[in-house]
Amino acid sequence: MGMEEALVARLRAAAGVASIAGTRVSWFERPRRGGFPCVVLTEVSPGREWTHGGPDGLDRPRVRFECWAESDTAAVALSRAVVTEMEQHRSVSNWVFHEGLLEMRRQDSDTLDGGIRVFRVLIEFTFFHQPQE
Repeated sequence: MGMEEALVARLRAAAGVASIAGTRVSWFERPRRGGFPCVVLTEVSPGREWTHGGPDGLDRPRVRFECWAESDTAAVALSRAVVTEMEQHRSVSNWVFHEGLLEMRRQDSDTLDGGIRVFRVLIEFTFFHQPQE
């Protein structure tokens, strides 16, 4: 299992995130219809760490977490649950995730086909991770 799958598993297992979004945590794209609230992840920067000998195995990516919901209060609550989880040190599926550093936070909304309004809190974290030895 790669870091991406482990990060999704981590968020799906987090009580605060699961109580709001259930298992609707994924990479790349939010649902077109339904499926809210949800968290969509995107890698902003890979943060691959190097030494003179090559990659050192301790990477520090910047990842965007888009917290979508059909109400502004649910989107904010979901983002708070993600922040709480990402600021913790966790080991998941043979990956060690170190405490994350919140780099950015922004709120906006969108209107989907059919006039459905959805709200988003976009947050970005930088965090170290490495395979568990």
